[in-house]
Amino acid sequence: MVAAEGIRARNRSAIEAEILRVGREHLGRYGAAALSLRAVARDLGMASSAVYRYVDSRDELLTRLIVAAYDSLADTVDDALARLPDPAGPDPSFRAIVLATHRWAITHPHEYALIYGSPVPDYDAPPERTTPAGTRVTNRLIQVLAPYADPERETARDRQALGDGPDDLPGQTGLDAGVL
Repeated sequence: MVAAEGIRARNRSAIEAEILRVGREHLGRYGAAALSLRAVARDLGMASSAVYRYVDSRDELLTRLIVAAYDSLADTVDDALARLPDPAGPDPSFRAIVLATHRWAITHPHEYALIYGSPVPDYDAPPERTTPAGTRVTNRLIQVLAPYADPERETARDRQALGDGPDDLPGQTGLDAGVL
């Protein structure tokens, strides 16, 4: 019985991967707002009712596509950082993050638009699912730049460039003053 459960799990994973693949194709062809589980099922040669065994709704498919896009981008950034000599310092690391993000955006334009473009009508991303993946690249930026921030340094030029923002910006955002 254990072997059959293993086969079922592998088959389920393979079908879910195919649903995501076709979902990405539809994202590029029709846009996020027009994403349809029925159309995905049709292109997979499945009954529309069968696809719901794997994905509960269009919103669930969008959420999975968003998480996969964020993870793909973050994996690309992590790979770029891993190729740098250790310690690389802020300039090469920052440059690696920016270039990796740019290359990923060019090669994945529809996924980039999904995560950084206009909101999808009638869709609310569940933060408990999208935030961990969505903050990975930001966390890498903070890790790279935070050690080089000087919280005591504030010049007239900085104040002029930033304007008269709130006095307690670190407290309001929950971020360390050195990061801001």
